[in-house]
Amino acid sequence: MHIEKDTLKYWRLVVQKLNTQLLLRPENVVEWFGGVQAQDYRWAKWSIGLRTDGCTDEVVEQAVQDHQVVRTWMFRGTLHFVSADDLAWLTSLLAPGIIKSNARRYRQLELDDAAFVNSQKVIQQAIEAQGPLTRAEIKSYFELARVPAEGQQVPYLLQRAALDGLICQGPISGSEPTYVLISDWIEAQRSLDKAKALEILAMRYFLSHGPATEQDFAWWAGLSAREVRQAVESVSALASIDFEGVRYWINGNPPPIEGSDCAFLLPPFDNYLLGYKERSLVLDPSYKKRVNPGGGMPKPTVMVNGSILGTWKYKTKKGKLDITCHPFRELNSHERKMIDYAANRFGEFTSLYHDVQITMDKEG
Repeated sequence: MHIEKDTLKYWRLVVQKLNTQLLLRPENVVEWFGGVQAQDYRWAKWSIGLRTDGCTDEVVEQAVQDHQVVRTWMFRGTLHFVSADDLAWLTSLLAPGIIKSNARRYRQLELDDAAFVNSQKVIQQAIEAQGPLTRAEIKSYFELARVPAEGQQVPYLLQRAALDGLICQGPISGSEPTYVLISDWIEAQRSLDKAKALEILAMRYFLSHGPATEQDFAWWAGLSAREVRQAVESVSALASIDFEGVRYWINGNPPPIEGSDCAFLLPPFDNYLLGYKERSLVLDPSYKKRVNPGGGMPKPTVMVNGSILGTWKYKTKKGKLDITCHPFRELNSHERKMIDYAANRFGEFTSLYHDVQITMDKEG
């Protein structure tokens, strides 16, 4: 079966819920993907909003406050939004691997089993007595109880408490996330054995990311090669496609090729780009450093018809939304018009769409 590169990109647009029918609720989006990376809380909400029909920032925030969407450490040990219904089985599946990969860092920070046990006792007692607490507030309780609380010890203790199923992030206090007991925040959740959990995760990944490779899935989920093989073999609906000597997997039948041109202003960490280990299908390698110059924070990207063609940023001032795009090449009038539409869509999400101004700056 001969496949064109543009066809693969179009299929990804469809399954990523970008150039296709949007989902109804924020929790539907995170369930569709399995998880949405949420290193940056503000940008992660836009990643969800892009794929939710008629969505605003307030709608996504309400889903978090209603305990439908949960922010916690998950895939690769990084912060993600996940569906509350999936939290227990995803944690059971992924936490052991994350804890194992953290072993060296635990030793460097002088965190042993006693530190984990004692810190979690302190966390539970403090939250039971006071309700949701910020990191700084939990640190003060650690210091009173003589639990290690210097430098990176606190975030690693909090992450470990989440991986052990004790806490997740709760409501925002000012600009800071708080931590809550999962048993208080979410109703009883379903548990799955490992084989079933791997099957469901593979089914969702290739349904929402395909065409994708096994290496893409392994990187995104943080699974071993053996676990990936077991997962892929368990999903009977997967079909393989060969493109330039590489095997890609899709879940179900390929979508019909009938979409129109499109452009999107993607947030950093968006699944369309960061959901894959190999990104050259949509991002020319010569532009890689323009998107991710280093420091752990990729830039928001401009995507046109499936290809990353630039970066962008925004600022608000006196009720106005000013968006600056830094294209990698000269854009034609049709591409610029599509980007104007994408900018207004972001303005609508932020509720500032009545006054959106967009500037093109090649030197960014």
